[in-house]
Formats: sequence, C-alpha cells, structure tokens
Amino acid sequence: MNHFVRLSAVLGLLALAATAFANLGVAPHADLGDHVVTDEGNVLYVFLPDAQGASTCYDGCAEAWPPLLSDGDVLAAEELDPEAVDTVERDDGSLQVTYFGWPLYTFAEDTEPGMASGQGVGGNWFVIAPDGTVIGADASDAEAEQVAMSQDEFDALYRDGIRAYRSVCAACHGREGDEVLSSHVVKIADNDNLADAEHVIRQVIHGNGYMPGFGAQLNDREVAGVATYIRTSWGNDFGPVREEDVAQYR
Repeated sequence: MNHFVRLSAVLGLLALAATAFANLGVAPHADLGDHVVTDEGNVLYVFLPDAQGASTCYDGCAEAWPPLLSDGDVLAAEELDPEAVDTVERDDGSLQVTYFGWPLYTFAEDTEPGMASGQGVGGNWFVIAPDGTVIGADASDAEAEQVAMSQDEFDALYRDGIRAYRSVCAACHGREGDEVLSSHVVKIADNDNLADAEHVIRQVIHGNGYMPGFGAQLNDREVAGVATYIRTSWGNDFGPVREEDVAQYR
C-alpha cells in the first residue's frame, strides 16, 4: 500500500474527520508505465484543451469524465511530487485536484480499478506520469488534427457509439472488443486495420464475407458512433468519424 504524505498543515483530529480528502496514488501499467491514480486505483486523466489551467470540461463532458474534487487536503503517494499537487476552482465553486497544473479526471467507462479505456480518446485524454509527463500525447497529435470536433460533440458521439456497439457488435466481438467466435472474427482491440476510417465505415454498413452489414439497422449517426467508439477504444487511437463521412457510403 502506498504511504501518503500530507501536503498541507496537519489539522486536529476533529477537523480531519469532517474534511473530504482526495487522495493520489501511483500504479503500474503494462503499456502505459507508472501513472497517477486515485487511492482506490482508478486511473486519472488530463484533458489537453485544459492546457494546464482551469478546467474546460463541463456538462456532458463532465458526465463522461467526472472531475476529481476535494473539499480539503489532498494526500499524495510518496512517489509523487508534493509541490506539484494543488486544486483549481471550477465554475460552480468546487475545487478540482490538479497535478503539475493539469486538472484531473476519472472516466465513466472505466468500470474497475486499473482500467484505462479512456487513454487517447479523441486525441485529448491521457494518463499522467508521476513526473508530470502526459503519457502518449505526442504520439496522438497528428491523429487529433485529422478531424476537427469539439469535445462535447465527441463525447456525445462516443456515447451513441457505445449504445450501438453493445446492441449489434458486442455479441461477436465482446463488450471490450477482445473476443472472437471463429477464425474469421477478429478482435477489435489493438487492431491497426481500424486506422482506415473508410474501411471501418464500409464494414459496418455493408459487412463482408463473414460479417453481416448493419446499414439497414443503424442510421448514419449510429454508424459514425460505432466507428468512433471502436477507433478510439481498447488500445486504438485513430480518431473520430463524422456523421457526414458516413452518408457518402450509403
């Protein structure tokens, strides 16, 4: 278990009991390396548009990416830099925990400690290392610039994609994109073929020799959502697909 070091002055026991704490820890990851987590092991993310300042994630964005809030002291694992831990005030007056100036968030789709399914989503969301490095951000710059889309637009499309995927795709590919039913059903997770957005759209709409097409079952919005969801989840970091991009393949 991590040993935590108090970052602000030690208060009396009664005051401590009445204060809400936000704790920061460090956890390893096979692909991402050591990164900052909550003391329960939930992965924490930074949002690149925040640019190490005030949070820009509100409304639907904050529903998908809940900010890490604190009403009092922040406790940090000994592997972290205590001078880099702080808070920033949100529009509603609540205090969001920051590390090296970056406001910290969890991800609603991470359903258990250790999951990092938000890594690279939309080219904007990344885990942060104990030394303050935003892990994987540099590698995604080119992909993030390919499709201009606001974060609210992306989050809404991503959520639509989750619903459509679970309705028509999960039965074969699995809820996490990592299942196969036969030698002809490939895993979606960590699949470089998803880099070709046109190929993904065609597959979803028209199918192929072993995969049925879902063009009659899904509208353009849902196809774009599915394509966006699978291209930005489970180790894939290929960017979103717009609804209008789907229409030309009908």
